[in-house]
Amino acid sequence: MSIIKFTCLLTCFMVFSGCSASKAQVNWSLYSEGGLFSSINTLSAQPNDFLLRVDGNLGYLFTDDNISAKLQFKIRPEIYGSEENFKSLKLKANGNYFQEGEKVNWGINLAVQKNFYQNNLTHFNHSTFSVIFNTEWNEFKNYPLTAECGYSYQTASDNIEQDLDLFFFGFDINKNLFLRNNSSIGFYIEKFVIDNKYLVRIKNTASINKGWRLGPKFNFKYFDNSILYLDYRLLFHFSQVTESPSLEHLARLIAGTIFYDRWSIFLLVDYYDRRFTLKHGSKDQDFLIYNFLDIENKMNVKLGRDLGKDIEVYIKGGYFKERFFNQSFNFEGFNLLFGIEVNQ
Repeated sequence: MSIIKFTCLLTCFMVFSGCSASKAQVNWSLYSEGGLFSSINTLSAQPNDFLLRVDGNLGYLFTDDNISAKLQFKIRPEIYGSEENFKSLKLKANGNYFQEGEKVNWGINLAVQKNFYQNNLTHFNHSTFSVIFNTEWNEFKNYPLTAECGYSYQTASDNIEQDLDLFFFGFDINKNLFLRNNSSIGFYIEKFVIDNKYLVRIKNTASINKGWRLGPKFNFKYFDNSILYLDYRLLFHFSQVTESPSLEHLARLIAGTIFYDRWSIFLLVDYYDRRFTLKHGSKDQDFLIYNFLDIENKMNVKLGRDLGKDIEVYIKGGYFKERFFNQSFNFEGFNLLFGIEVNQ
């Protein structure tokens, strides 16, 4: 049985076991956007062309007293340009189950994702699967503790053929600093194993790299008519092909406000940067470097207007850089897009 089928069956069992239709809700959203982009690398045959993107989401939510469960499916095709240009298709399914207790809440989340990329020169795809267990401890009311542990598997195909297995654990200490705020500090630790089949098949060299990623994390949320969200991680990297100092920065910033009733403006920044020092100068070690593929650097400003309860039109523009493998295989540029979003 494939990972996708297993995930769908297991999440369906979690959602539908013991639930009644009267307490279920189906929701969906669809947005389409298009405009111009300017590429600053060679993955696009034409550096200046049009961009078309559609994003569809379908969800099923069940709630009953202290239990909630959800299934969600996403599809996102993208086309950059008209002839032999860059194209991508992203598929994702996930399900979660969450139960509240007197002092301890707990839940489980399953997710599977498949991404396809193609341009006039090459094609590339990768798959990820993850299972996460999480808990919330309310024993200390002023400082609630949240913790999660899990397993993730990632495989990249085409000439790369890199498999990544990782086990991780993290915790956060939460505190409300003021009204409508939630802040937390915590720590993350991960054990990973990388297996590159290309090195074995073509070069008959060592194909395994084992290592650790660990470090502090910080989260800040403020929700009112204005929104401010900041998430940051500093991870120190230790492996068989790197030496200290090797580290990674991961950050997300969302800031925005609603004005004149129907208008809104938001800033979204996703940032990832790594500084790895290799132990040896061999080019083969590039195939054994840690590459978590579902990461995109971007900075967008979005101006939107509500046309009704469930419809929004918007204009947004900014910078994007999608990483595929080893930071040498990227798609990078600027865009200006017009879009419409419908929610139900």
